[in-house]
Amino acid sequence: MWGGSVAGLLSLWRLHGLDSALRAAWQSGTVFTGISAGSICWHTGGTTDSFGPELRPVIHATFPLRDAALAHAALEAGDHVGKIILTVARPRPN
Repeated sequence: MWGGSVAGLLSLWRLHGLDSALRAAWQSGTVFTGISAGSICWHTGGTTDSFGPELRPVIHATFPLRDAALAHAALEAGDHVGKIILTVARPRPN
């Protein structure tokens, strides 16, 4: 459907509402598989170079540690594709 580009595949699916239809099918027990960009879209994370020249993980959202409950709620909602990340502020040097 959109060979090799996770960014392109996800945006195309969202544009046409296919992401919601696929989620409903998955929640009803349909098993999905794919290769390349397709396989990353069926999992909660993976690595891609679709967002630039460097290989990096697919990230859905980033939350500061103080918002861990919001991150947990986002994870439990199950509508994410990619990692949900908690960030921890580095201590300031004295």
